[in-house]
Amino acid sequence: MAKEVDRIIGNTLRVKRRKLGLTQVQVAHTLHTSQTFISKTESGARSLRVTEAVLYSLGVNMTPHQLYKELKSALHDHGYA
Repeated sequence: MAKEVDRIIGNTLRVKRRKLGLTQVQVAHTLHTSQTFISKTESGARSLRVTEAVLYSLGVNMTPHQLYKELKSALHDHGYA
């Protein structure tokens, strides 16, 4: 179950980044991390810690609350309460 949730979260982040026209490299640069980190997070291969989610939200021009609402909606759409 956790891996499926990681994939849903990662896909939500990827969709948001692409809607903004940002590359993984650009987001990685903003977050002072690697493109590999962004790739693994967006593919669901890596879980996202709360602190990283906050930073990621800022990297894609969202507030942490906006990101939380989008993630909650995506999880709900996949049958998670």
